[in-house]
Amino acid sequence: MYQRWGSLPSYQRTRGALQFLATVTHSLWTSRAERTPQALIGPGDVDLSDEATRGTFFEQVGEASQYTAVVEADFLNADAGTRVVDQRVGREAPALERLRVGTRVATAIALLSFGAREGDERGALEHEVIAASLVPGLDGNVLRSALADLRGETLLYLHYTGWRYRFEPTPNLNKLIVTEQDKFEADEVLSVVRRNLEGALGATGGQGEIVVWPSGSGQIRDGVQPFLVAYLSPDWDERQEPLEQLAGRCGDAPRKFKNALALTLPDRSTFDAARQAARAALAVESLLSRTSRHNFSPEQVAELKERATGANRKLTSLMGQAYDLVVVPVGSGSAGIRFEEVSLGTVLAAGRGLHERVREALGHQVFDRLTPARLAAVAKLNEQGVARCDALADDFFAYFELTKLWSIEALRASIAEGVTSGLFAYSVGVEGDSGAVRVSDPSLVRLRAPLAADEVDLGAGAALLSVAQAEALTRRGEPAPAGAEGGGPGATTAGAEPATPTAPARDGHPEAQDQRRVSLQIAATEDDLHTIQRALTGLRDVVKPGSLRIELNVIAEHPEEAIDRIQFQNRVRQHLEEDEDVSFSERWD
Repeated sequence: MYQRWGSLPSYQRTRGALQFLATVTHSLWTSRAERTPQALIGPGDVDLSDEATRGTFFEQVGEASQYTAVVEADFLNADAGTRVVDQRVGREAPALERLRVGTRVATAIALLSFGAREGDERGALEHEVIAASLVPGLDGNVLRSALADLRGETLLYLHYTGWRYRFEPTPNLNKLIVTEQDKFEADEVLSVVRRNLEGALGATGGQGEIVVWPSGSGQIRDGVQPFLVAYLSPDWDERQEPLEQLAGRCGDAPRKFKNALALTLPDRSTFDAARQAARAALAVESLLSRTSRHNFSPEQVAELKERATGANRKLTSLMGQAYDLVVVPVGSGSAGIRFEEVSLGTVLAAGRGLHERVREALGHQVFDRLTPARLAAVAKLNEQGVARCDALADDFFAYFELTKLWSIEALRASIAEGVTSGLFAYSVGVEGDSGAVRVSDPSLVRLRAPLAADEVDLGAGAALLSVAQAEALTRRGEPAPAGAEGGGPGATTAGAEPATPTAPARDGHPEAQDQRRVSLQIAATEDDLHTIQRALTGLRDVVKPGSLRIELNVIAEHPEEAIDRIQFQNRVRQHLEEDEDVSFSERWD
C-alpha cells in the first residue's frame, strides 16, 4: 500500500490504509475455519470474494466500475480460471488444497497491478509475484507452475507484457481464443483429431493392418490379409455397435476370417482433451491468419504462435494415450464370441508410437513367425499326407484354434523353412486328395532343398506333402498311402505316447540304473508355478545330458472354471509343438 498505491490520487495514505487493513483482517478472521492459520497477511491472502474487502479495494485504487467484470470473470464465477487452478493443484497435492494456490497468485497480481508505474511498466515481475504469494509450506516452484497455468489458458483479463503481469479491464488473448473456438463445428474439430491420429499411426505401423474409426462392421474388411487392428471412434457406443457384431460380421454377412482382427477401445477422457486441444489450435491459427485485422502487437503474435505450437504438440502427445485397451476375439460358444482384453498400460510409451505399442501388447496373441513344426501339426501331414496351401491360408485367419498371424508372409516363411530343413515337402500342380495324390510334374516337388519365402505360392494347386508322400511321388510316381510314416526329422505321430527312456545297466549291476533315474510327484496350485519353473531349471543343471518325462495332471476345482481348450492350444500346446525335441500326448476328461 505504501510503496505502490501511495502515488494513486484516490488512495488515502492513513485512513485508506487502516480501512483496507481492517476490512481484510475482519474477512480473514471470520473465515479462519476455512483457512490455514498464518502469522502474517500478504497480498495473496486478501479475499476478493468478500464483498466488503472487494469494495474497499476498488475504492482505494479508484477502479470500482471498470474492474468489477474482471473480478467476476476471473475470481468469482464457478468456472473462473483461479478456481480451476486451485482444484488442479489440490488434486496433485492435497495438502495445498486449503491454500488455494491459483487464487493466491492471481490476488497478489491484482493488488500489484495498480500504482508505482504507468503504461506498459504497470504490474509486477515474476519474482515480485512469487515473493508476494509465498507463505511457509508453499514452495516457489508450485507458485511458478500455477502462474504459468493462469497465464497460459484460464484467466481472461490477465495480461503479460514486457515480462510484467497485471490485470486490465480489456480481455486478453484468452478471451479472443475462447470466442474464436465457438466458431468451429464439432465435425471440423474431430477431423483435426483424426488427421493427427492417422499421422501418428502412419509413422509407426503399416497402413495395411490398420482401420481407423470404422463406422460399422462393413468397413472392417474380411479376407486373407494382414492381421487387422481397428481403432474405434471416440464416439463409438457399444450399445449401438456391440463388439460381437464388429468381430462377427462384415456388413450384412457373417465374418469368415474372425481370427485376423483386434479392436482397440477409445479412452473418452483423453479424446475429450484432444478435442479441446484441436479446437484451440484451430482458433489460434484462425486469429493468426487475421493479424492485421485485430491489430495484434508483435508480442501478441509471438504468443499466438507459441500457443499454436503448444496446442498441436499437446494434440500429438494425446494421440499416444487415446487408446488404453485392446480386445481380441479368442473363441465362440453358445453365448457368442469371447474376447480377451489386453491393456496398453503395461507397455512403455516413451518415444514409441501408438500402433507400435499395440503390436507389442499383442505379442502373446499375434505372431510374426510360425514354426514349421506347428505348421506340420496343423496340416496333419502324418495322417493325411497332403494339405492344400490355400486352405491352410484360410484356416489360420478363420479359426480361433489356430495361431494368429500378423500376415500371410509368416505362413510362406514357415513353408520355406520346413521344406529346406526336410520336415515336409512343397509342390505346385498337386491334384487329388489324401487317398490319391498326383502331381503334374514330379520335378516340381521341393524337399530338402533351399526354398525362399517369395517362391511359395499359396494359390490353387499348391500343397504341403509329407516326406513319405513326396518321396513316393518323386521316386515311383505313385501316391503313398495316407498316414505313411516318415514325417521328417523330429516329426512325431499325433497322439503317440512318448517312449520311456531306458538306460543300460552299468558294470552289470542293475541297481546302477536306479541311480540314473529320479521320479518326482509334485502337488501345487497356480501360485506355485514360478517355484516349479525354478526347480526344473535347477534340474537341467543336475541332469545333463538327460531325458525328461513329465506328467502333469491339471484339475479345475470348480465346474464353472473349466479349462478353455482354445487358450490351452495358444498358450500351452503351441509351445510344445514348436520344439522338435519335445513329444507329448494329452487326454481330456
